[in-house]
Amino acid sequence: MRRNTLWLGLLAGSVLIAGCSSSGGGRAARDFEVYSEDGELDPVEYEPDSSGPTFDRQVERERLGARFAFGGEPARGFFQVFTEEWKIKNSTLALDGFGVGGGVKGAPTVGDADAEVKMLIPYRADLSLVYGEEDTATADYALGYVELHADVGFGVEWKGIRPSVGLALSSLAGVYTVSPDSGVDTDDTLTGSNTGIFFDILYKHEDYPVYGHLRALSGDYDVVTLGIGFKF
Repeated sequence: MRRNTLWLGLLAGSVLIAGCSSSGGGRAARDFEVYSEDGELDPVEYEPDSSGPTFDRQVERERLGARFAFGGEPARGFFQVFTEEWKIKNSTLALDGFGVGGGVKGAPTVGDADAEVKMLIPYRADLSLVYGEEDTATADYALGYVELHADVGFGVEWKGIRPSVGLALSSLAGVYTVSPDSGVDTDDTLTGSNTGIFFDILYKHEDYPVYGHLRALSGDYDVVTLGIGFKF
């Protein structure tokens, strides 16, 4: 219940922020970014389809993807595609997957948009669909899930340097299937809610379209994301 309340508050805040405007807020802010993400989610709950007990697992997840955003700086729609490796921690089995998603993100200015040091409220909310599989000598494994992500924070921008800090939330639900060569298929229901604090820094020189982007999360998340992109 507590996490659901946080989710509702964060998403409602994102909608309000997206509706805000400031001087200079209408300028184009399209960008294309490629990114690499590596880290852990803790916990993810596995619930067997039989009468067996549920159990929690730490999940190691790696992603390599591309994201295209379009719109104004206060609110931009975006879509993304990515490949993914999903692995239970301390396990040798890794499922290779593919995902697609989309959402809204932005960084509206608080106060004077023409100030040398700008105050920003960066945010993001998106939904992703992921499918992965792996075949071994004894069984076939498949994974499918949907993930809702949202974050909001506070940042500043000075001479192209944009550091920010805030709260990130993720909730996922799906199915993990094991099909042994001899035996009965098993389906585990996956659920997970992860919260974390993020620190983000982006740099873009005002005379060049290319930018670099680094994000680190700590908490239920332990994830590092590195991105390189350009605005046009």
